Amino acid sequence: VDAALGAAEFEPAVAGWPTHGPRLSRFAVDVVRLVDGSYRVVGELTDAPEGAGIALMVRSVLARTSPELYTGLEPLGPFFTALRRSLARATSSPSARVAVLAAAYDPRYVEHAFLATQLGYNVVTPDDLTVHRGRVWLRAVGGLEPIDVIIRAIDSDDCDPLETGLHTIGVAGLVQAAREDTVALSNAIGTGLAARLGHLLAEVCPH
Repeated sequence: VDAALGAAEFEPAVAGWPTHGPRLSRFAVDVVRLVDGSYRVVGELTDAPEGAGIALMVRSVLARTSPELYTGLEPLGPFFTALRRSLARATSSPSARVAVLAAAYDPRYVEHAFLATQLGYNVVTPDDLTVHRGRVWLRAVGGLEPIDVIIRAIDSDDCDPLETGLHTIGVAGLVQAAREDTVALSNAIGTGLAARLGHLLAEVCPH
């Protein structure tokens, strides 16, 4: 308990939330290949996992430039089908509007935008969103449009200046909207704690 409460990834603003759908719908690991050909996991990503977009980009480039390397690769379709289903379970809306929330200055923005395009979602920055009457809205040309699910490509600490820090880049009121279950977050704010605790357990029990 002390390790969890003292971790930098612990977000007091979201402690005690009721569970509405999966808190952790995306998970990634950093893997290295050893000299003997075996693989080892060296890191876990549970807060705002990345890599899915770059995997799609690499596959797209390979298919065009080196089709012989592309042939035989495991398809990514099942992964993204499962992701879509997970996002659908996170909200009660039958036609959920999903957006990928990314920072425009982030070097990985191109990856996030590519992922959103391939999935048919909007890629948005914090300035594109606003919280009004307890709901998250997208500032569109035709006016405000509701957002039901947000795929977070920014860290928990940067999500909401009212809750997670005064100098964050996020959307004011986002945490309260998620708390009231008017918007679902993938992953939920504070899920970075899972990776931190996993790291601590690995140090205590390396085998």
